[in-house]
Amino acid sequence: MKKISIVIICFLICFLGCNKKDERVVRIAYMPSLMASQLYIGIAKGYFEEEGIKVAISEFNNGPDIIAAIRGKSIDIGFGIIPSLIISNVNGLKVKSIGGATFENKSTQTSMLIVPIDSEIQSAQDLKGKRIAVIAEGTTNYFMLLRYLKTNGIKKEEVEIISIPHQEMIFALVSNSVDAAATTEPYITMGALDKKTRTFDFYYPDDKTIDIITAIAHEDFINADPELIAKFSRVIDRATDFINNEEKEFRKLLPILGEHGIRFKVSKEVADSFTTIGFRNAVTYAGVEAIMDVLIENNVIKEKINIENLIYSPK
Repeated sequence: MKKISIVIICFLICFLGCNKKDERVVRIAYMPSLMASQLYIGIAKGYFEEEGIKVAISEFNNGPDIIAAIRGKSIDIGFGIIPSLIISNVNGLKVKSIGGATFENKSTQTSMLIVPIDSEIQSAQDLKGKRIAVIAEGTTNYFMLLRYLKTNGIKKEEVEIISIPHQEMIFALVSNSVDAAATTEPYITMGALDKKTRTFDFYYPDDKTIDIITAIAHEDFINADPELIAKFSRVIDRATDFINNEEKEFRKLLPILGEHGIRFKVSKEVADSFTTIGFRNAVTYAGVEAIMDVLIENNVIKEKINIENLIYSPK
């Protein structure tokens, strides 16, 4: 009997110890916009749960803040921006894209300059001397706005660029704190449906497709548990397929994200009306290189770096 008791105790210790890894909570950060929809769907559809991944999500205002949290190890994975991925590696922070991507080009046009509905701004030249909101310096919309201004013969010094989170831009416009805002969905549609703002122009002025958001993690986190990364990648693949192939069902889920512990949600009217963002399973070399060109153009980095070092590839 004594031997049996010892065996049972050893079994329980082993069982509980072996399951500690399965109980680990993965801390994931995102910015409140439709560009984190692969995360939202992974949670709402139960894909993370089916892979045995328990997640704790945190909302951040911008991509640079997400990278700072990864550096400080307060989060494990962040749905961050491609400029931050590139700049971090140039500065010695070894982070990589581990799956998922949103992209933008002239066919999607979900990154727009918006203005108050009664604004007198009608052309790019009308922006001279005006205050323009971007989510933050160092972000994709900041650098693409600079390119838009340059393309239209406007110097950076001829406008005032102000950092404001996407979710606060409509209020900033109607309260006359800024004159225009470089934003994305669903805020473009929100302002239009409320008859508070109108779209003014698409501010990605070239014909290239650029990657915007991807899931980013430090290589130490990746190397510590490649199996977890593989599971995460499967979740993103399933979420991407759902978004791209079940658009009607995808839109139905957005107003009820709160039921799944996600702070970001939109009304049914907005969910039925917004312009669909481009989603794919992973970043592309061309999409990352297009952002790298913009960073070089703005003297943020001196030269191109090896894109292979930015994208995780299972061994």
